[in-house]
Amino acid sequence: MGGLLHPYKGLHAPGHSIMPNLLMHEVAKRDGLAAPERYLNAAVKQAEWVVKNLDWTDPRSTKGHRMSEHRTIPNLVWMLRKYPQQAPAGLKEKIEAWADVAISRTENMWDFRRYDLDEHWTIPKINDVGNSLGLPAIATAASWVVEDPKKKQRLTEIAVSSIDHVFGRNPRLAAAPHIPEPSFHGIERGWPIGHKLNICVRLELCRGSISASPGSEMYPFQTEGVYRHAEGWVNYGAAWCISLAYLSFDGDGTMP
Repeated sequence: MGGLLHPYKGLHAPGHSIMPNLLMHEVAKRDGLAAPERYLNAAVKQAEWVVKNLDWTDPRSTKGHRMSEHRTIPNLVWMLRKYPQQAPAGLKEKIEAWADVAISRTENMWDFRRYDLDEHWTIPKINDVGNSLGLPAIATAASWVVEDPKKKQRLTEIAVSSIDHVFGRNPRLAAAPHIPEPSFHGIERGWPIGHKLNICVRLELCRGSISASPGSEMYPFQTEGVYRHAEGWVNYGAAWCISLAYLSFDGDGTMP
């Protein structure tokens, strides 16, 4: 694609190592390792960098991180709720600001969080089903911080509508799995096109393989719009599992 994928591949989302450092801090304390505070300090510095430097209105800092975006807000929420005394100033307000931007981009017939409010409904150029699969975890985590009841409710709606979008409530009226039968029961229409079988580590034939979703070319309701690349990815499944976990925690009134 002529080197034009950057920055939409979303390799390492901002703040992706906050939670790992916090976990290392706890392990170091538990096992009596030297200087456990260094991990906590690293996590705090990383969260502080996000607060000071990220502009949520620039979609490259949010949806532009595609499959890995679900690391940013949940990790910031983890820091705020588990280590409120050490959390950097302005962290709560930063999370609330993300929620405001996300809500502003979902005022459409699909309740779908757009990439921006200009020409792009989805991430430019490439398939972004992994982002829709990860958004329920992000919106749910943010809802634990936001206090305004209407905003909390809207974040819940965004989480659910993102799931609906992946499994058929979208301009193509088709669910994201190309071969749904092994693991997604009850789907009437799987994704119409798929990657060649037995290619790319044979993910198309694996249980739970998720292939594609509509691109900007099909919005707001251009059913026969141009398809984007369809291919099952491990990270789509990983993002989906994170969302399932967060929805489960939320339903139980607990947190990770």
